Amino acid sequence: MYPNTSERDPLPTKAANRRLRMRLRAELLKRDPVCMWCNKQLYATGHSRNSMPTLEHIQPLSHGGTWHTHNLALACKGCNK
Repeated sequence: MYPNTSERDPLPTKAANRRLRMRLRAELLKRDPVCMWCNKQLYATGHSRNSMPTLEHIQPLSHGGTWHTHNLALACKGCNK
């Protein structure tokens, strides 16, 4: 959302935030469509919202991580509890 935390725009709406997460998830599914923990195949369509893969920060935001795709991976719901 904020690749450079020193330049913050007004907070995005919930709808804009959801669209951003969906776009990032789609990009990551093209790059690597498996869970980063268990290597289970992940899908973007044909499943319920509860089975959508979740975005994981490789380096947490609290430790200086960013929302860039090189710092994001996907995890299945079972591994992200």
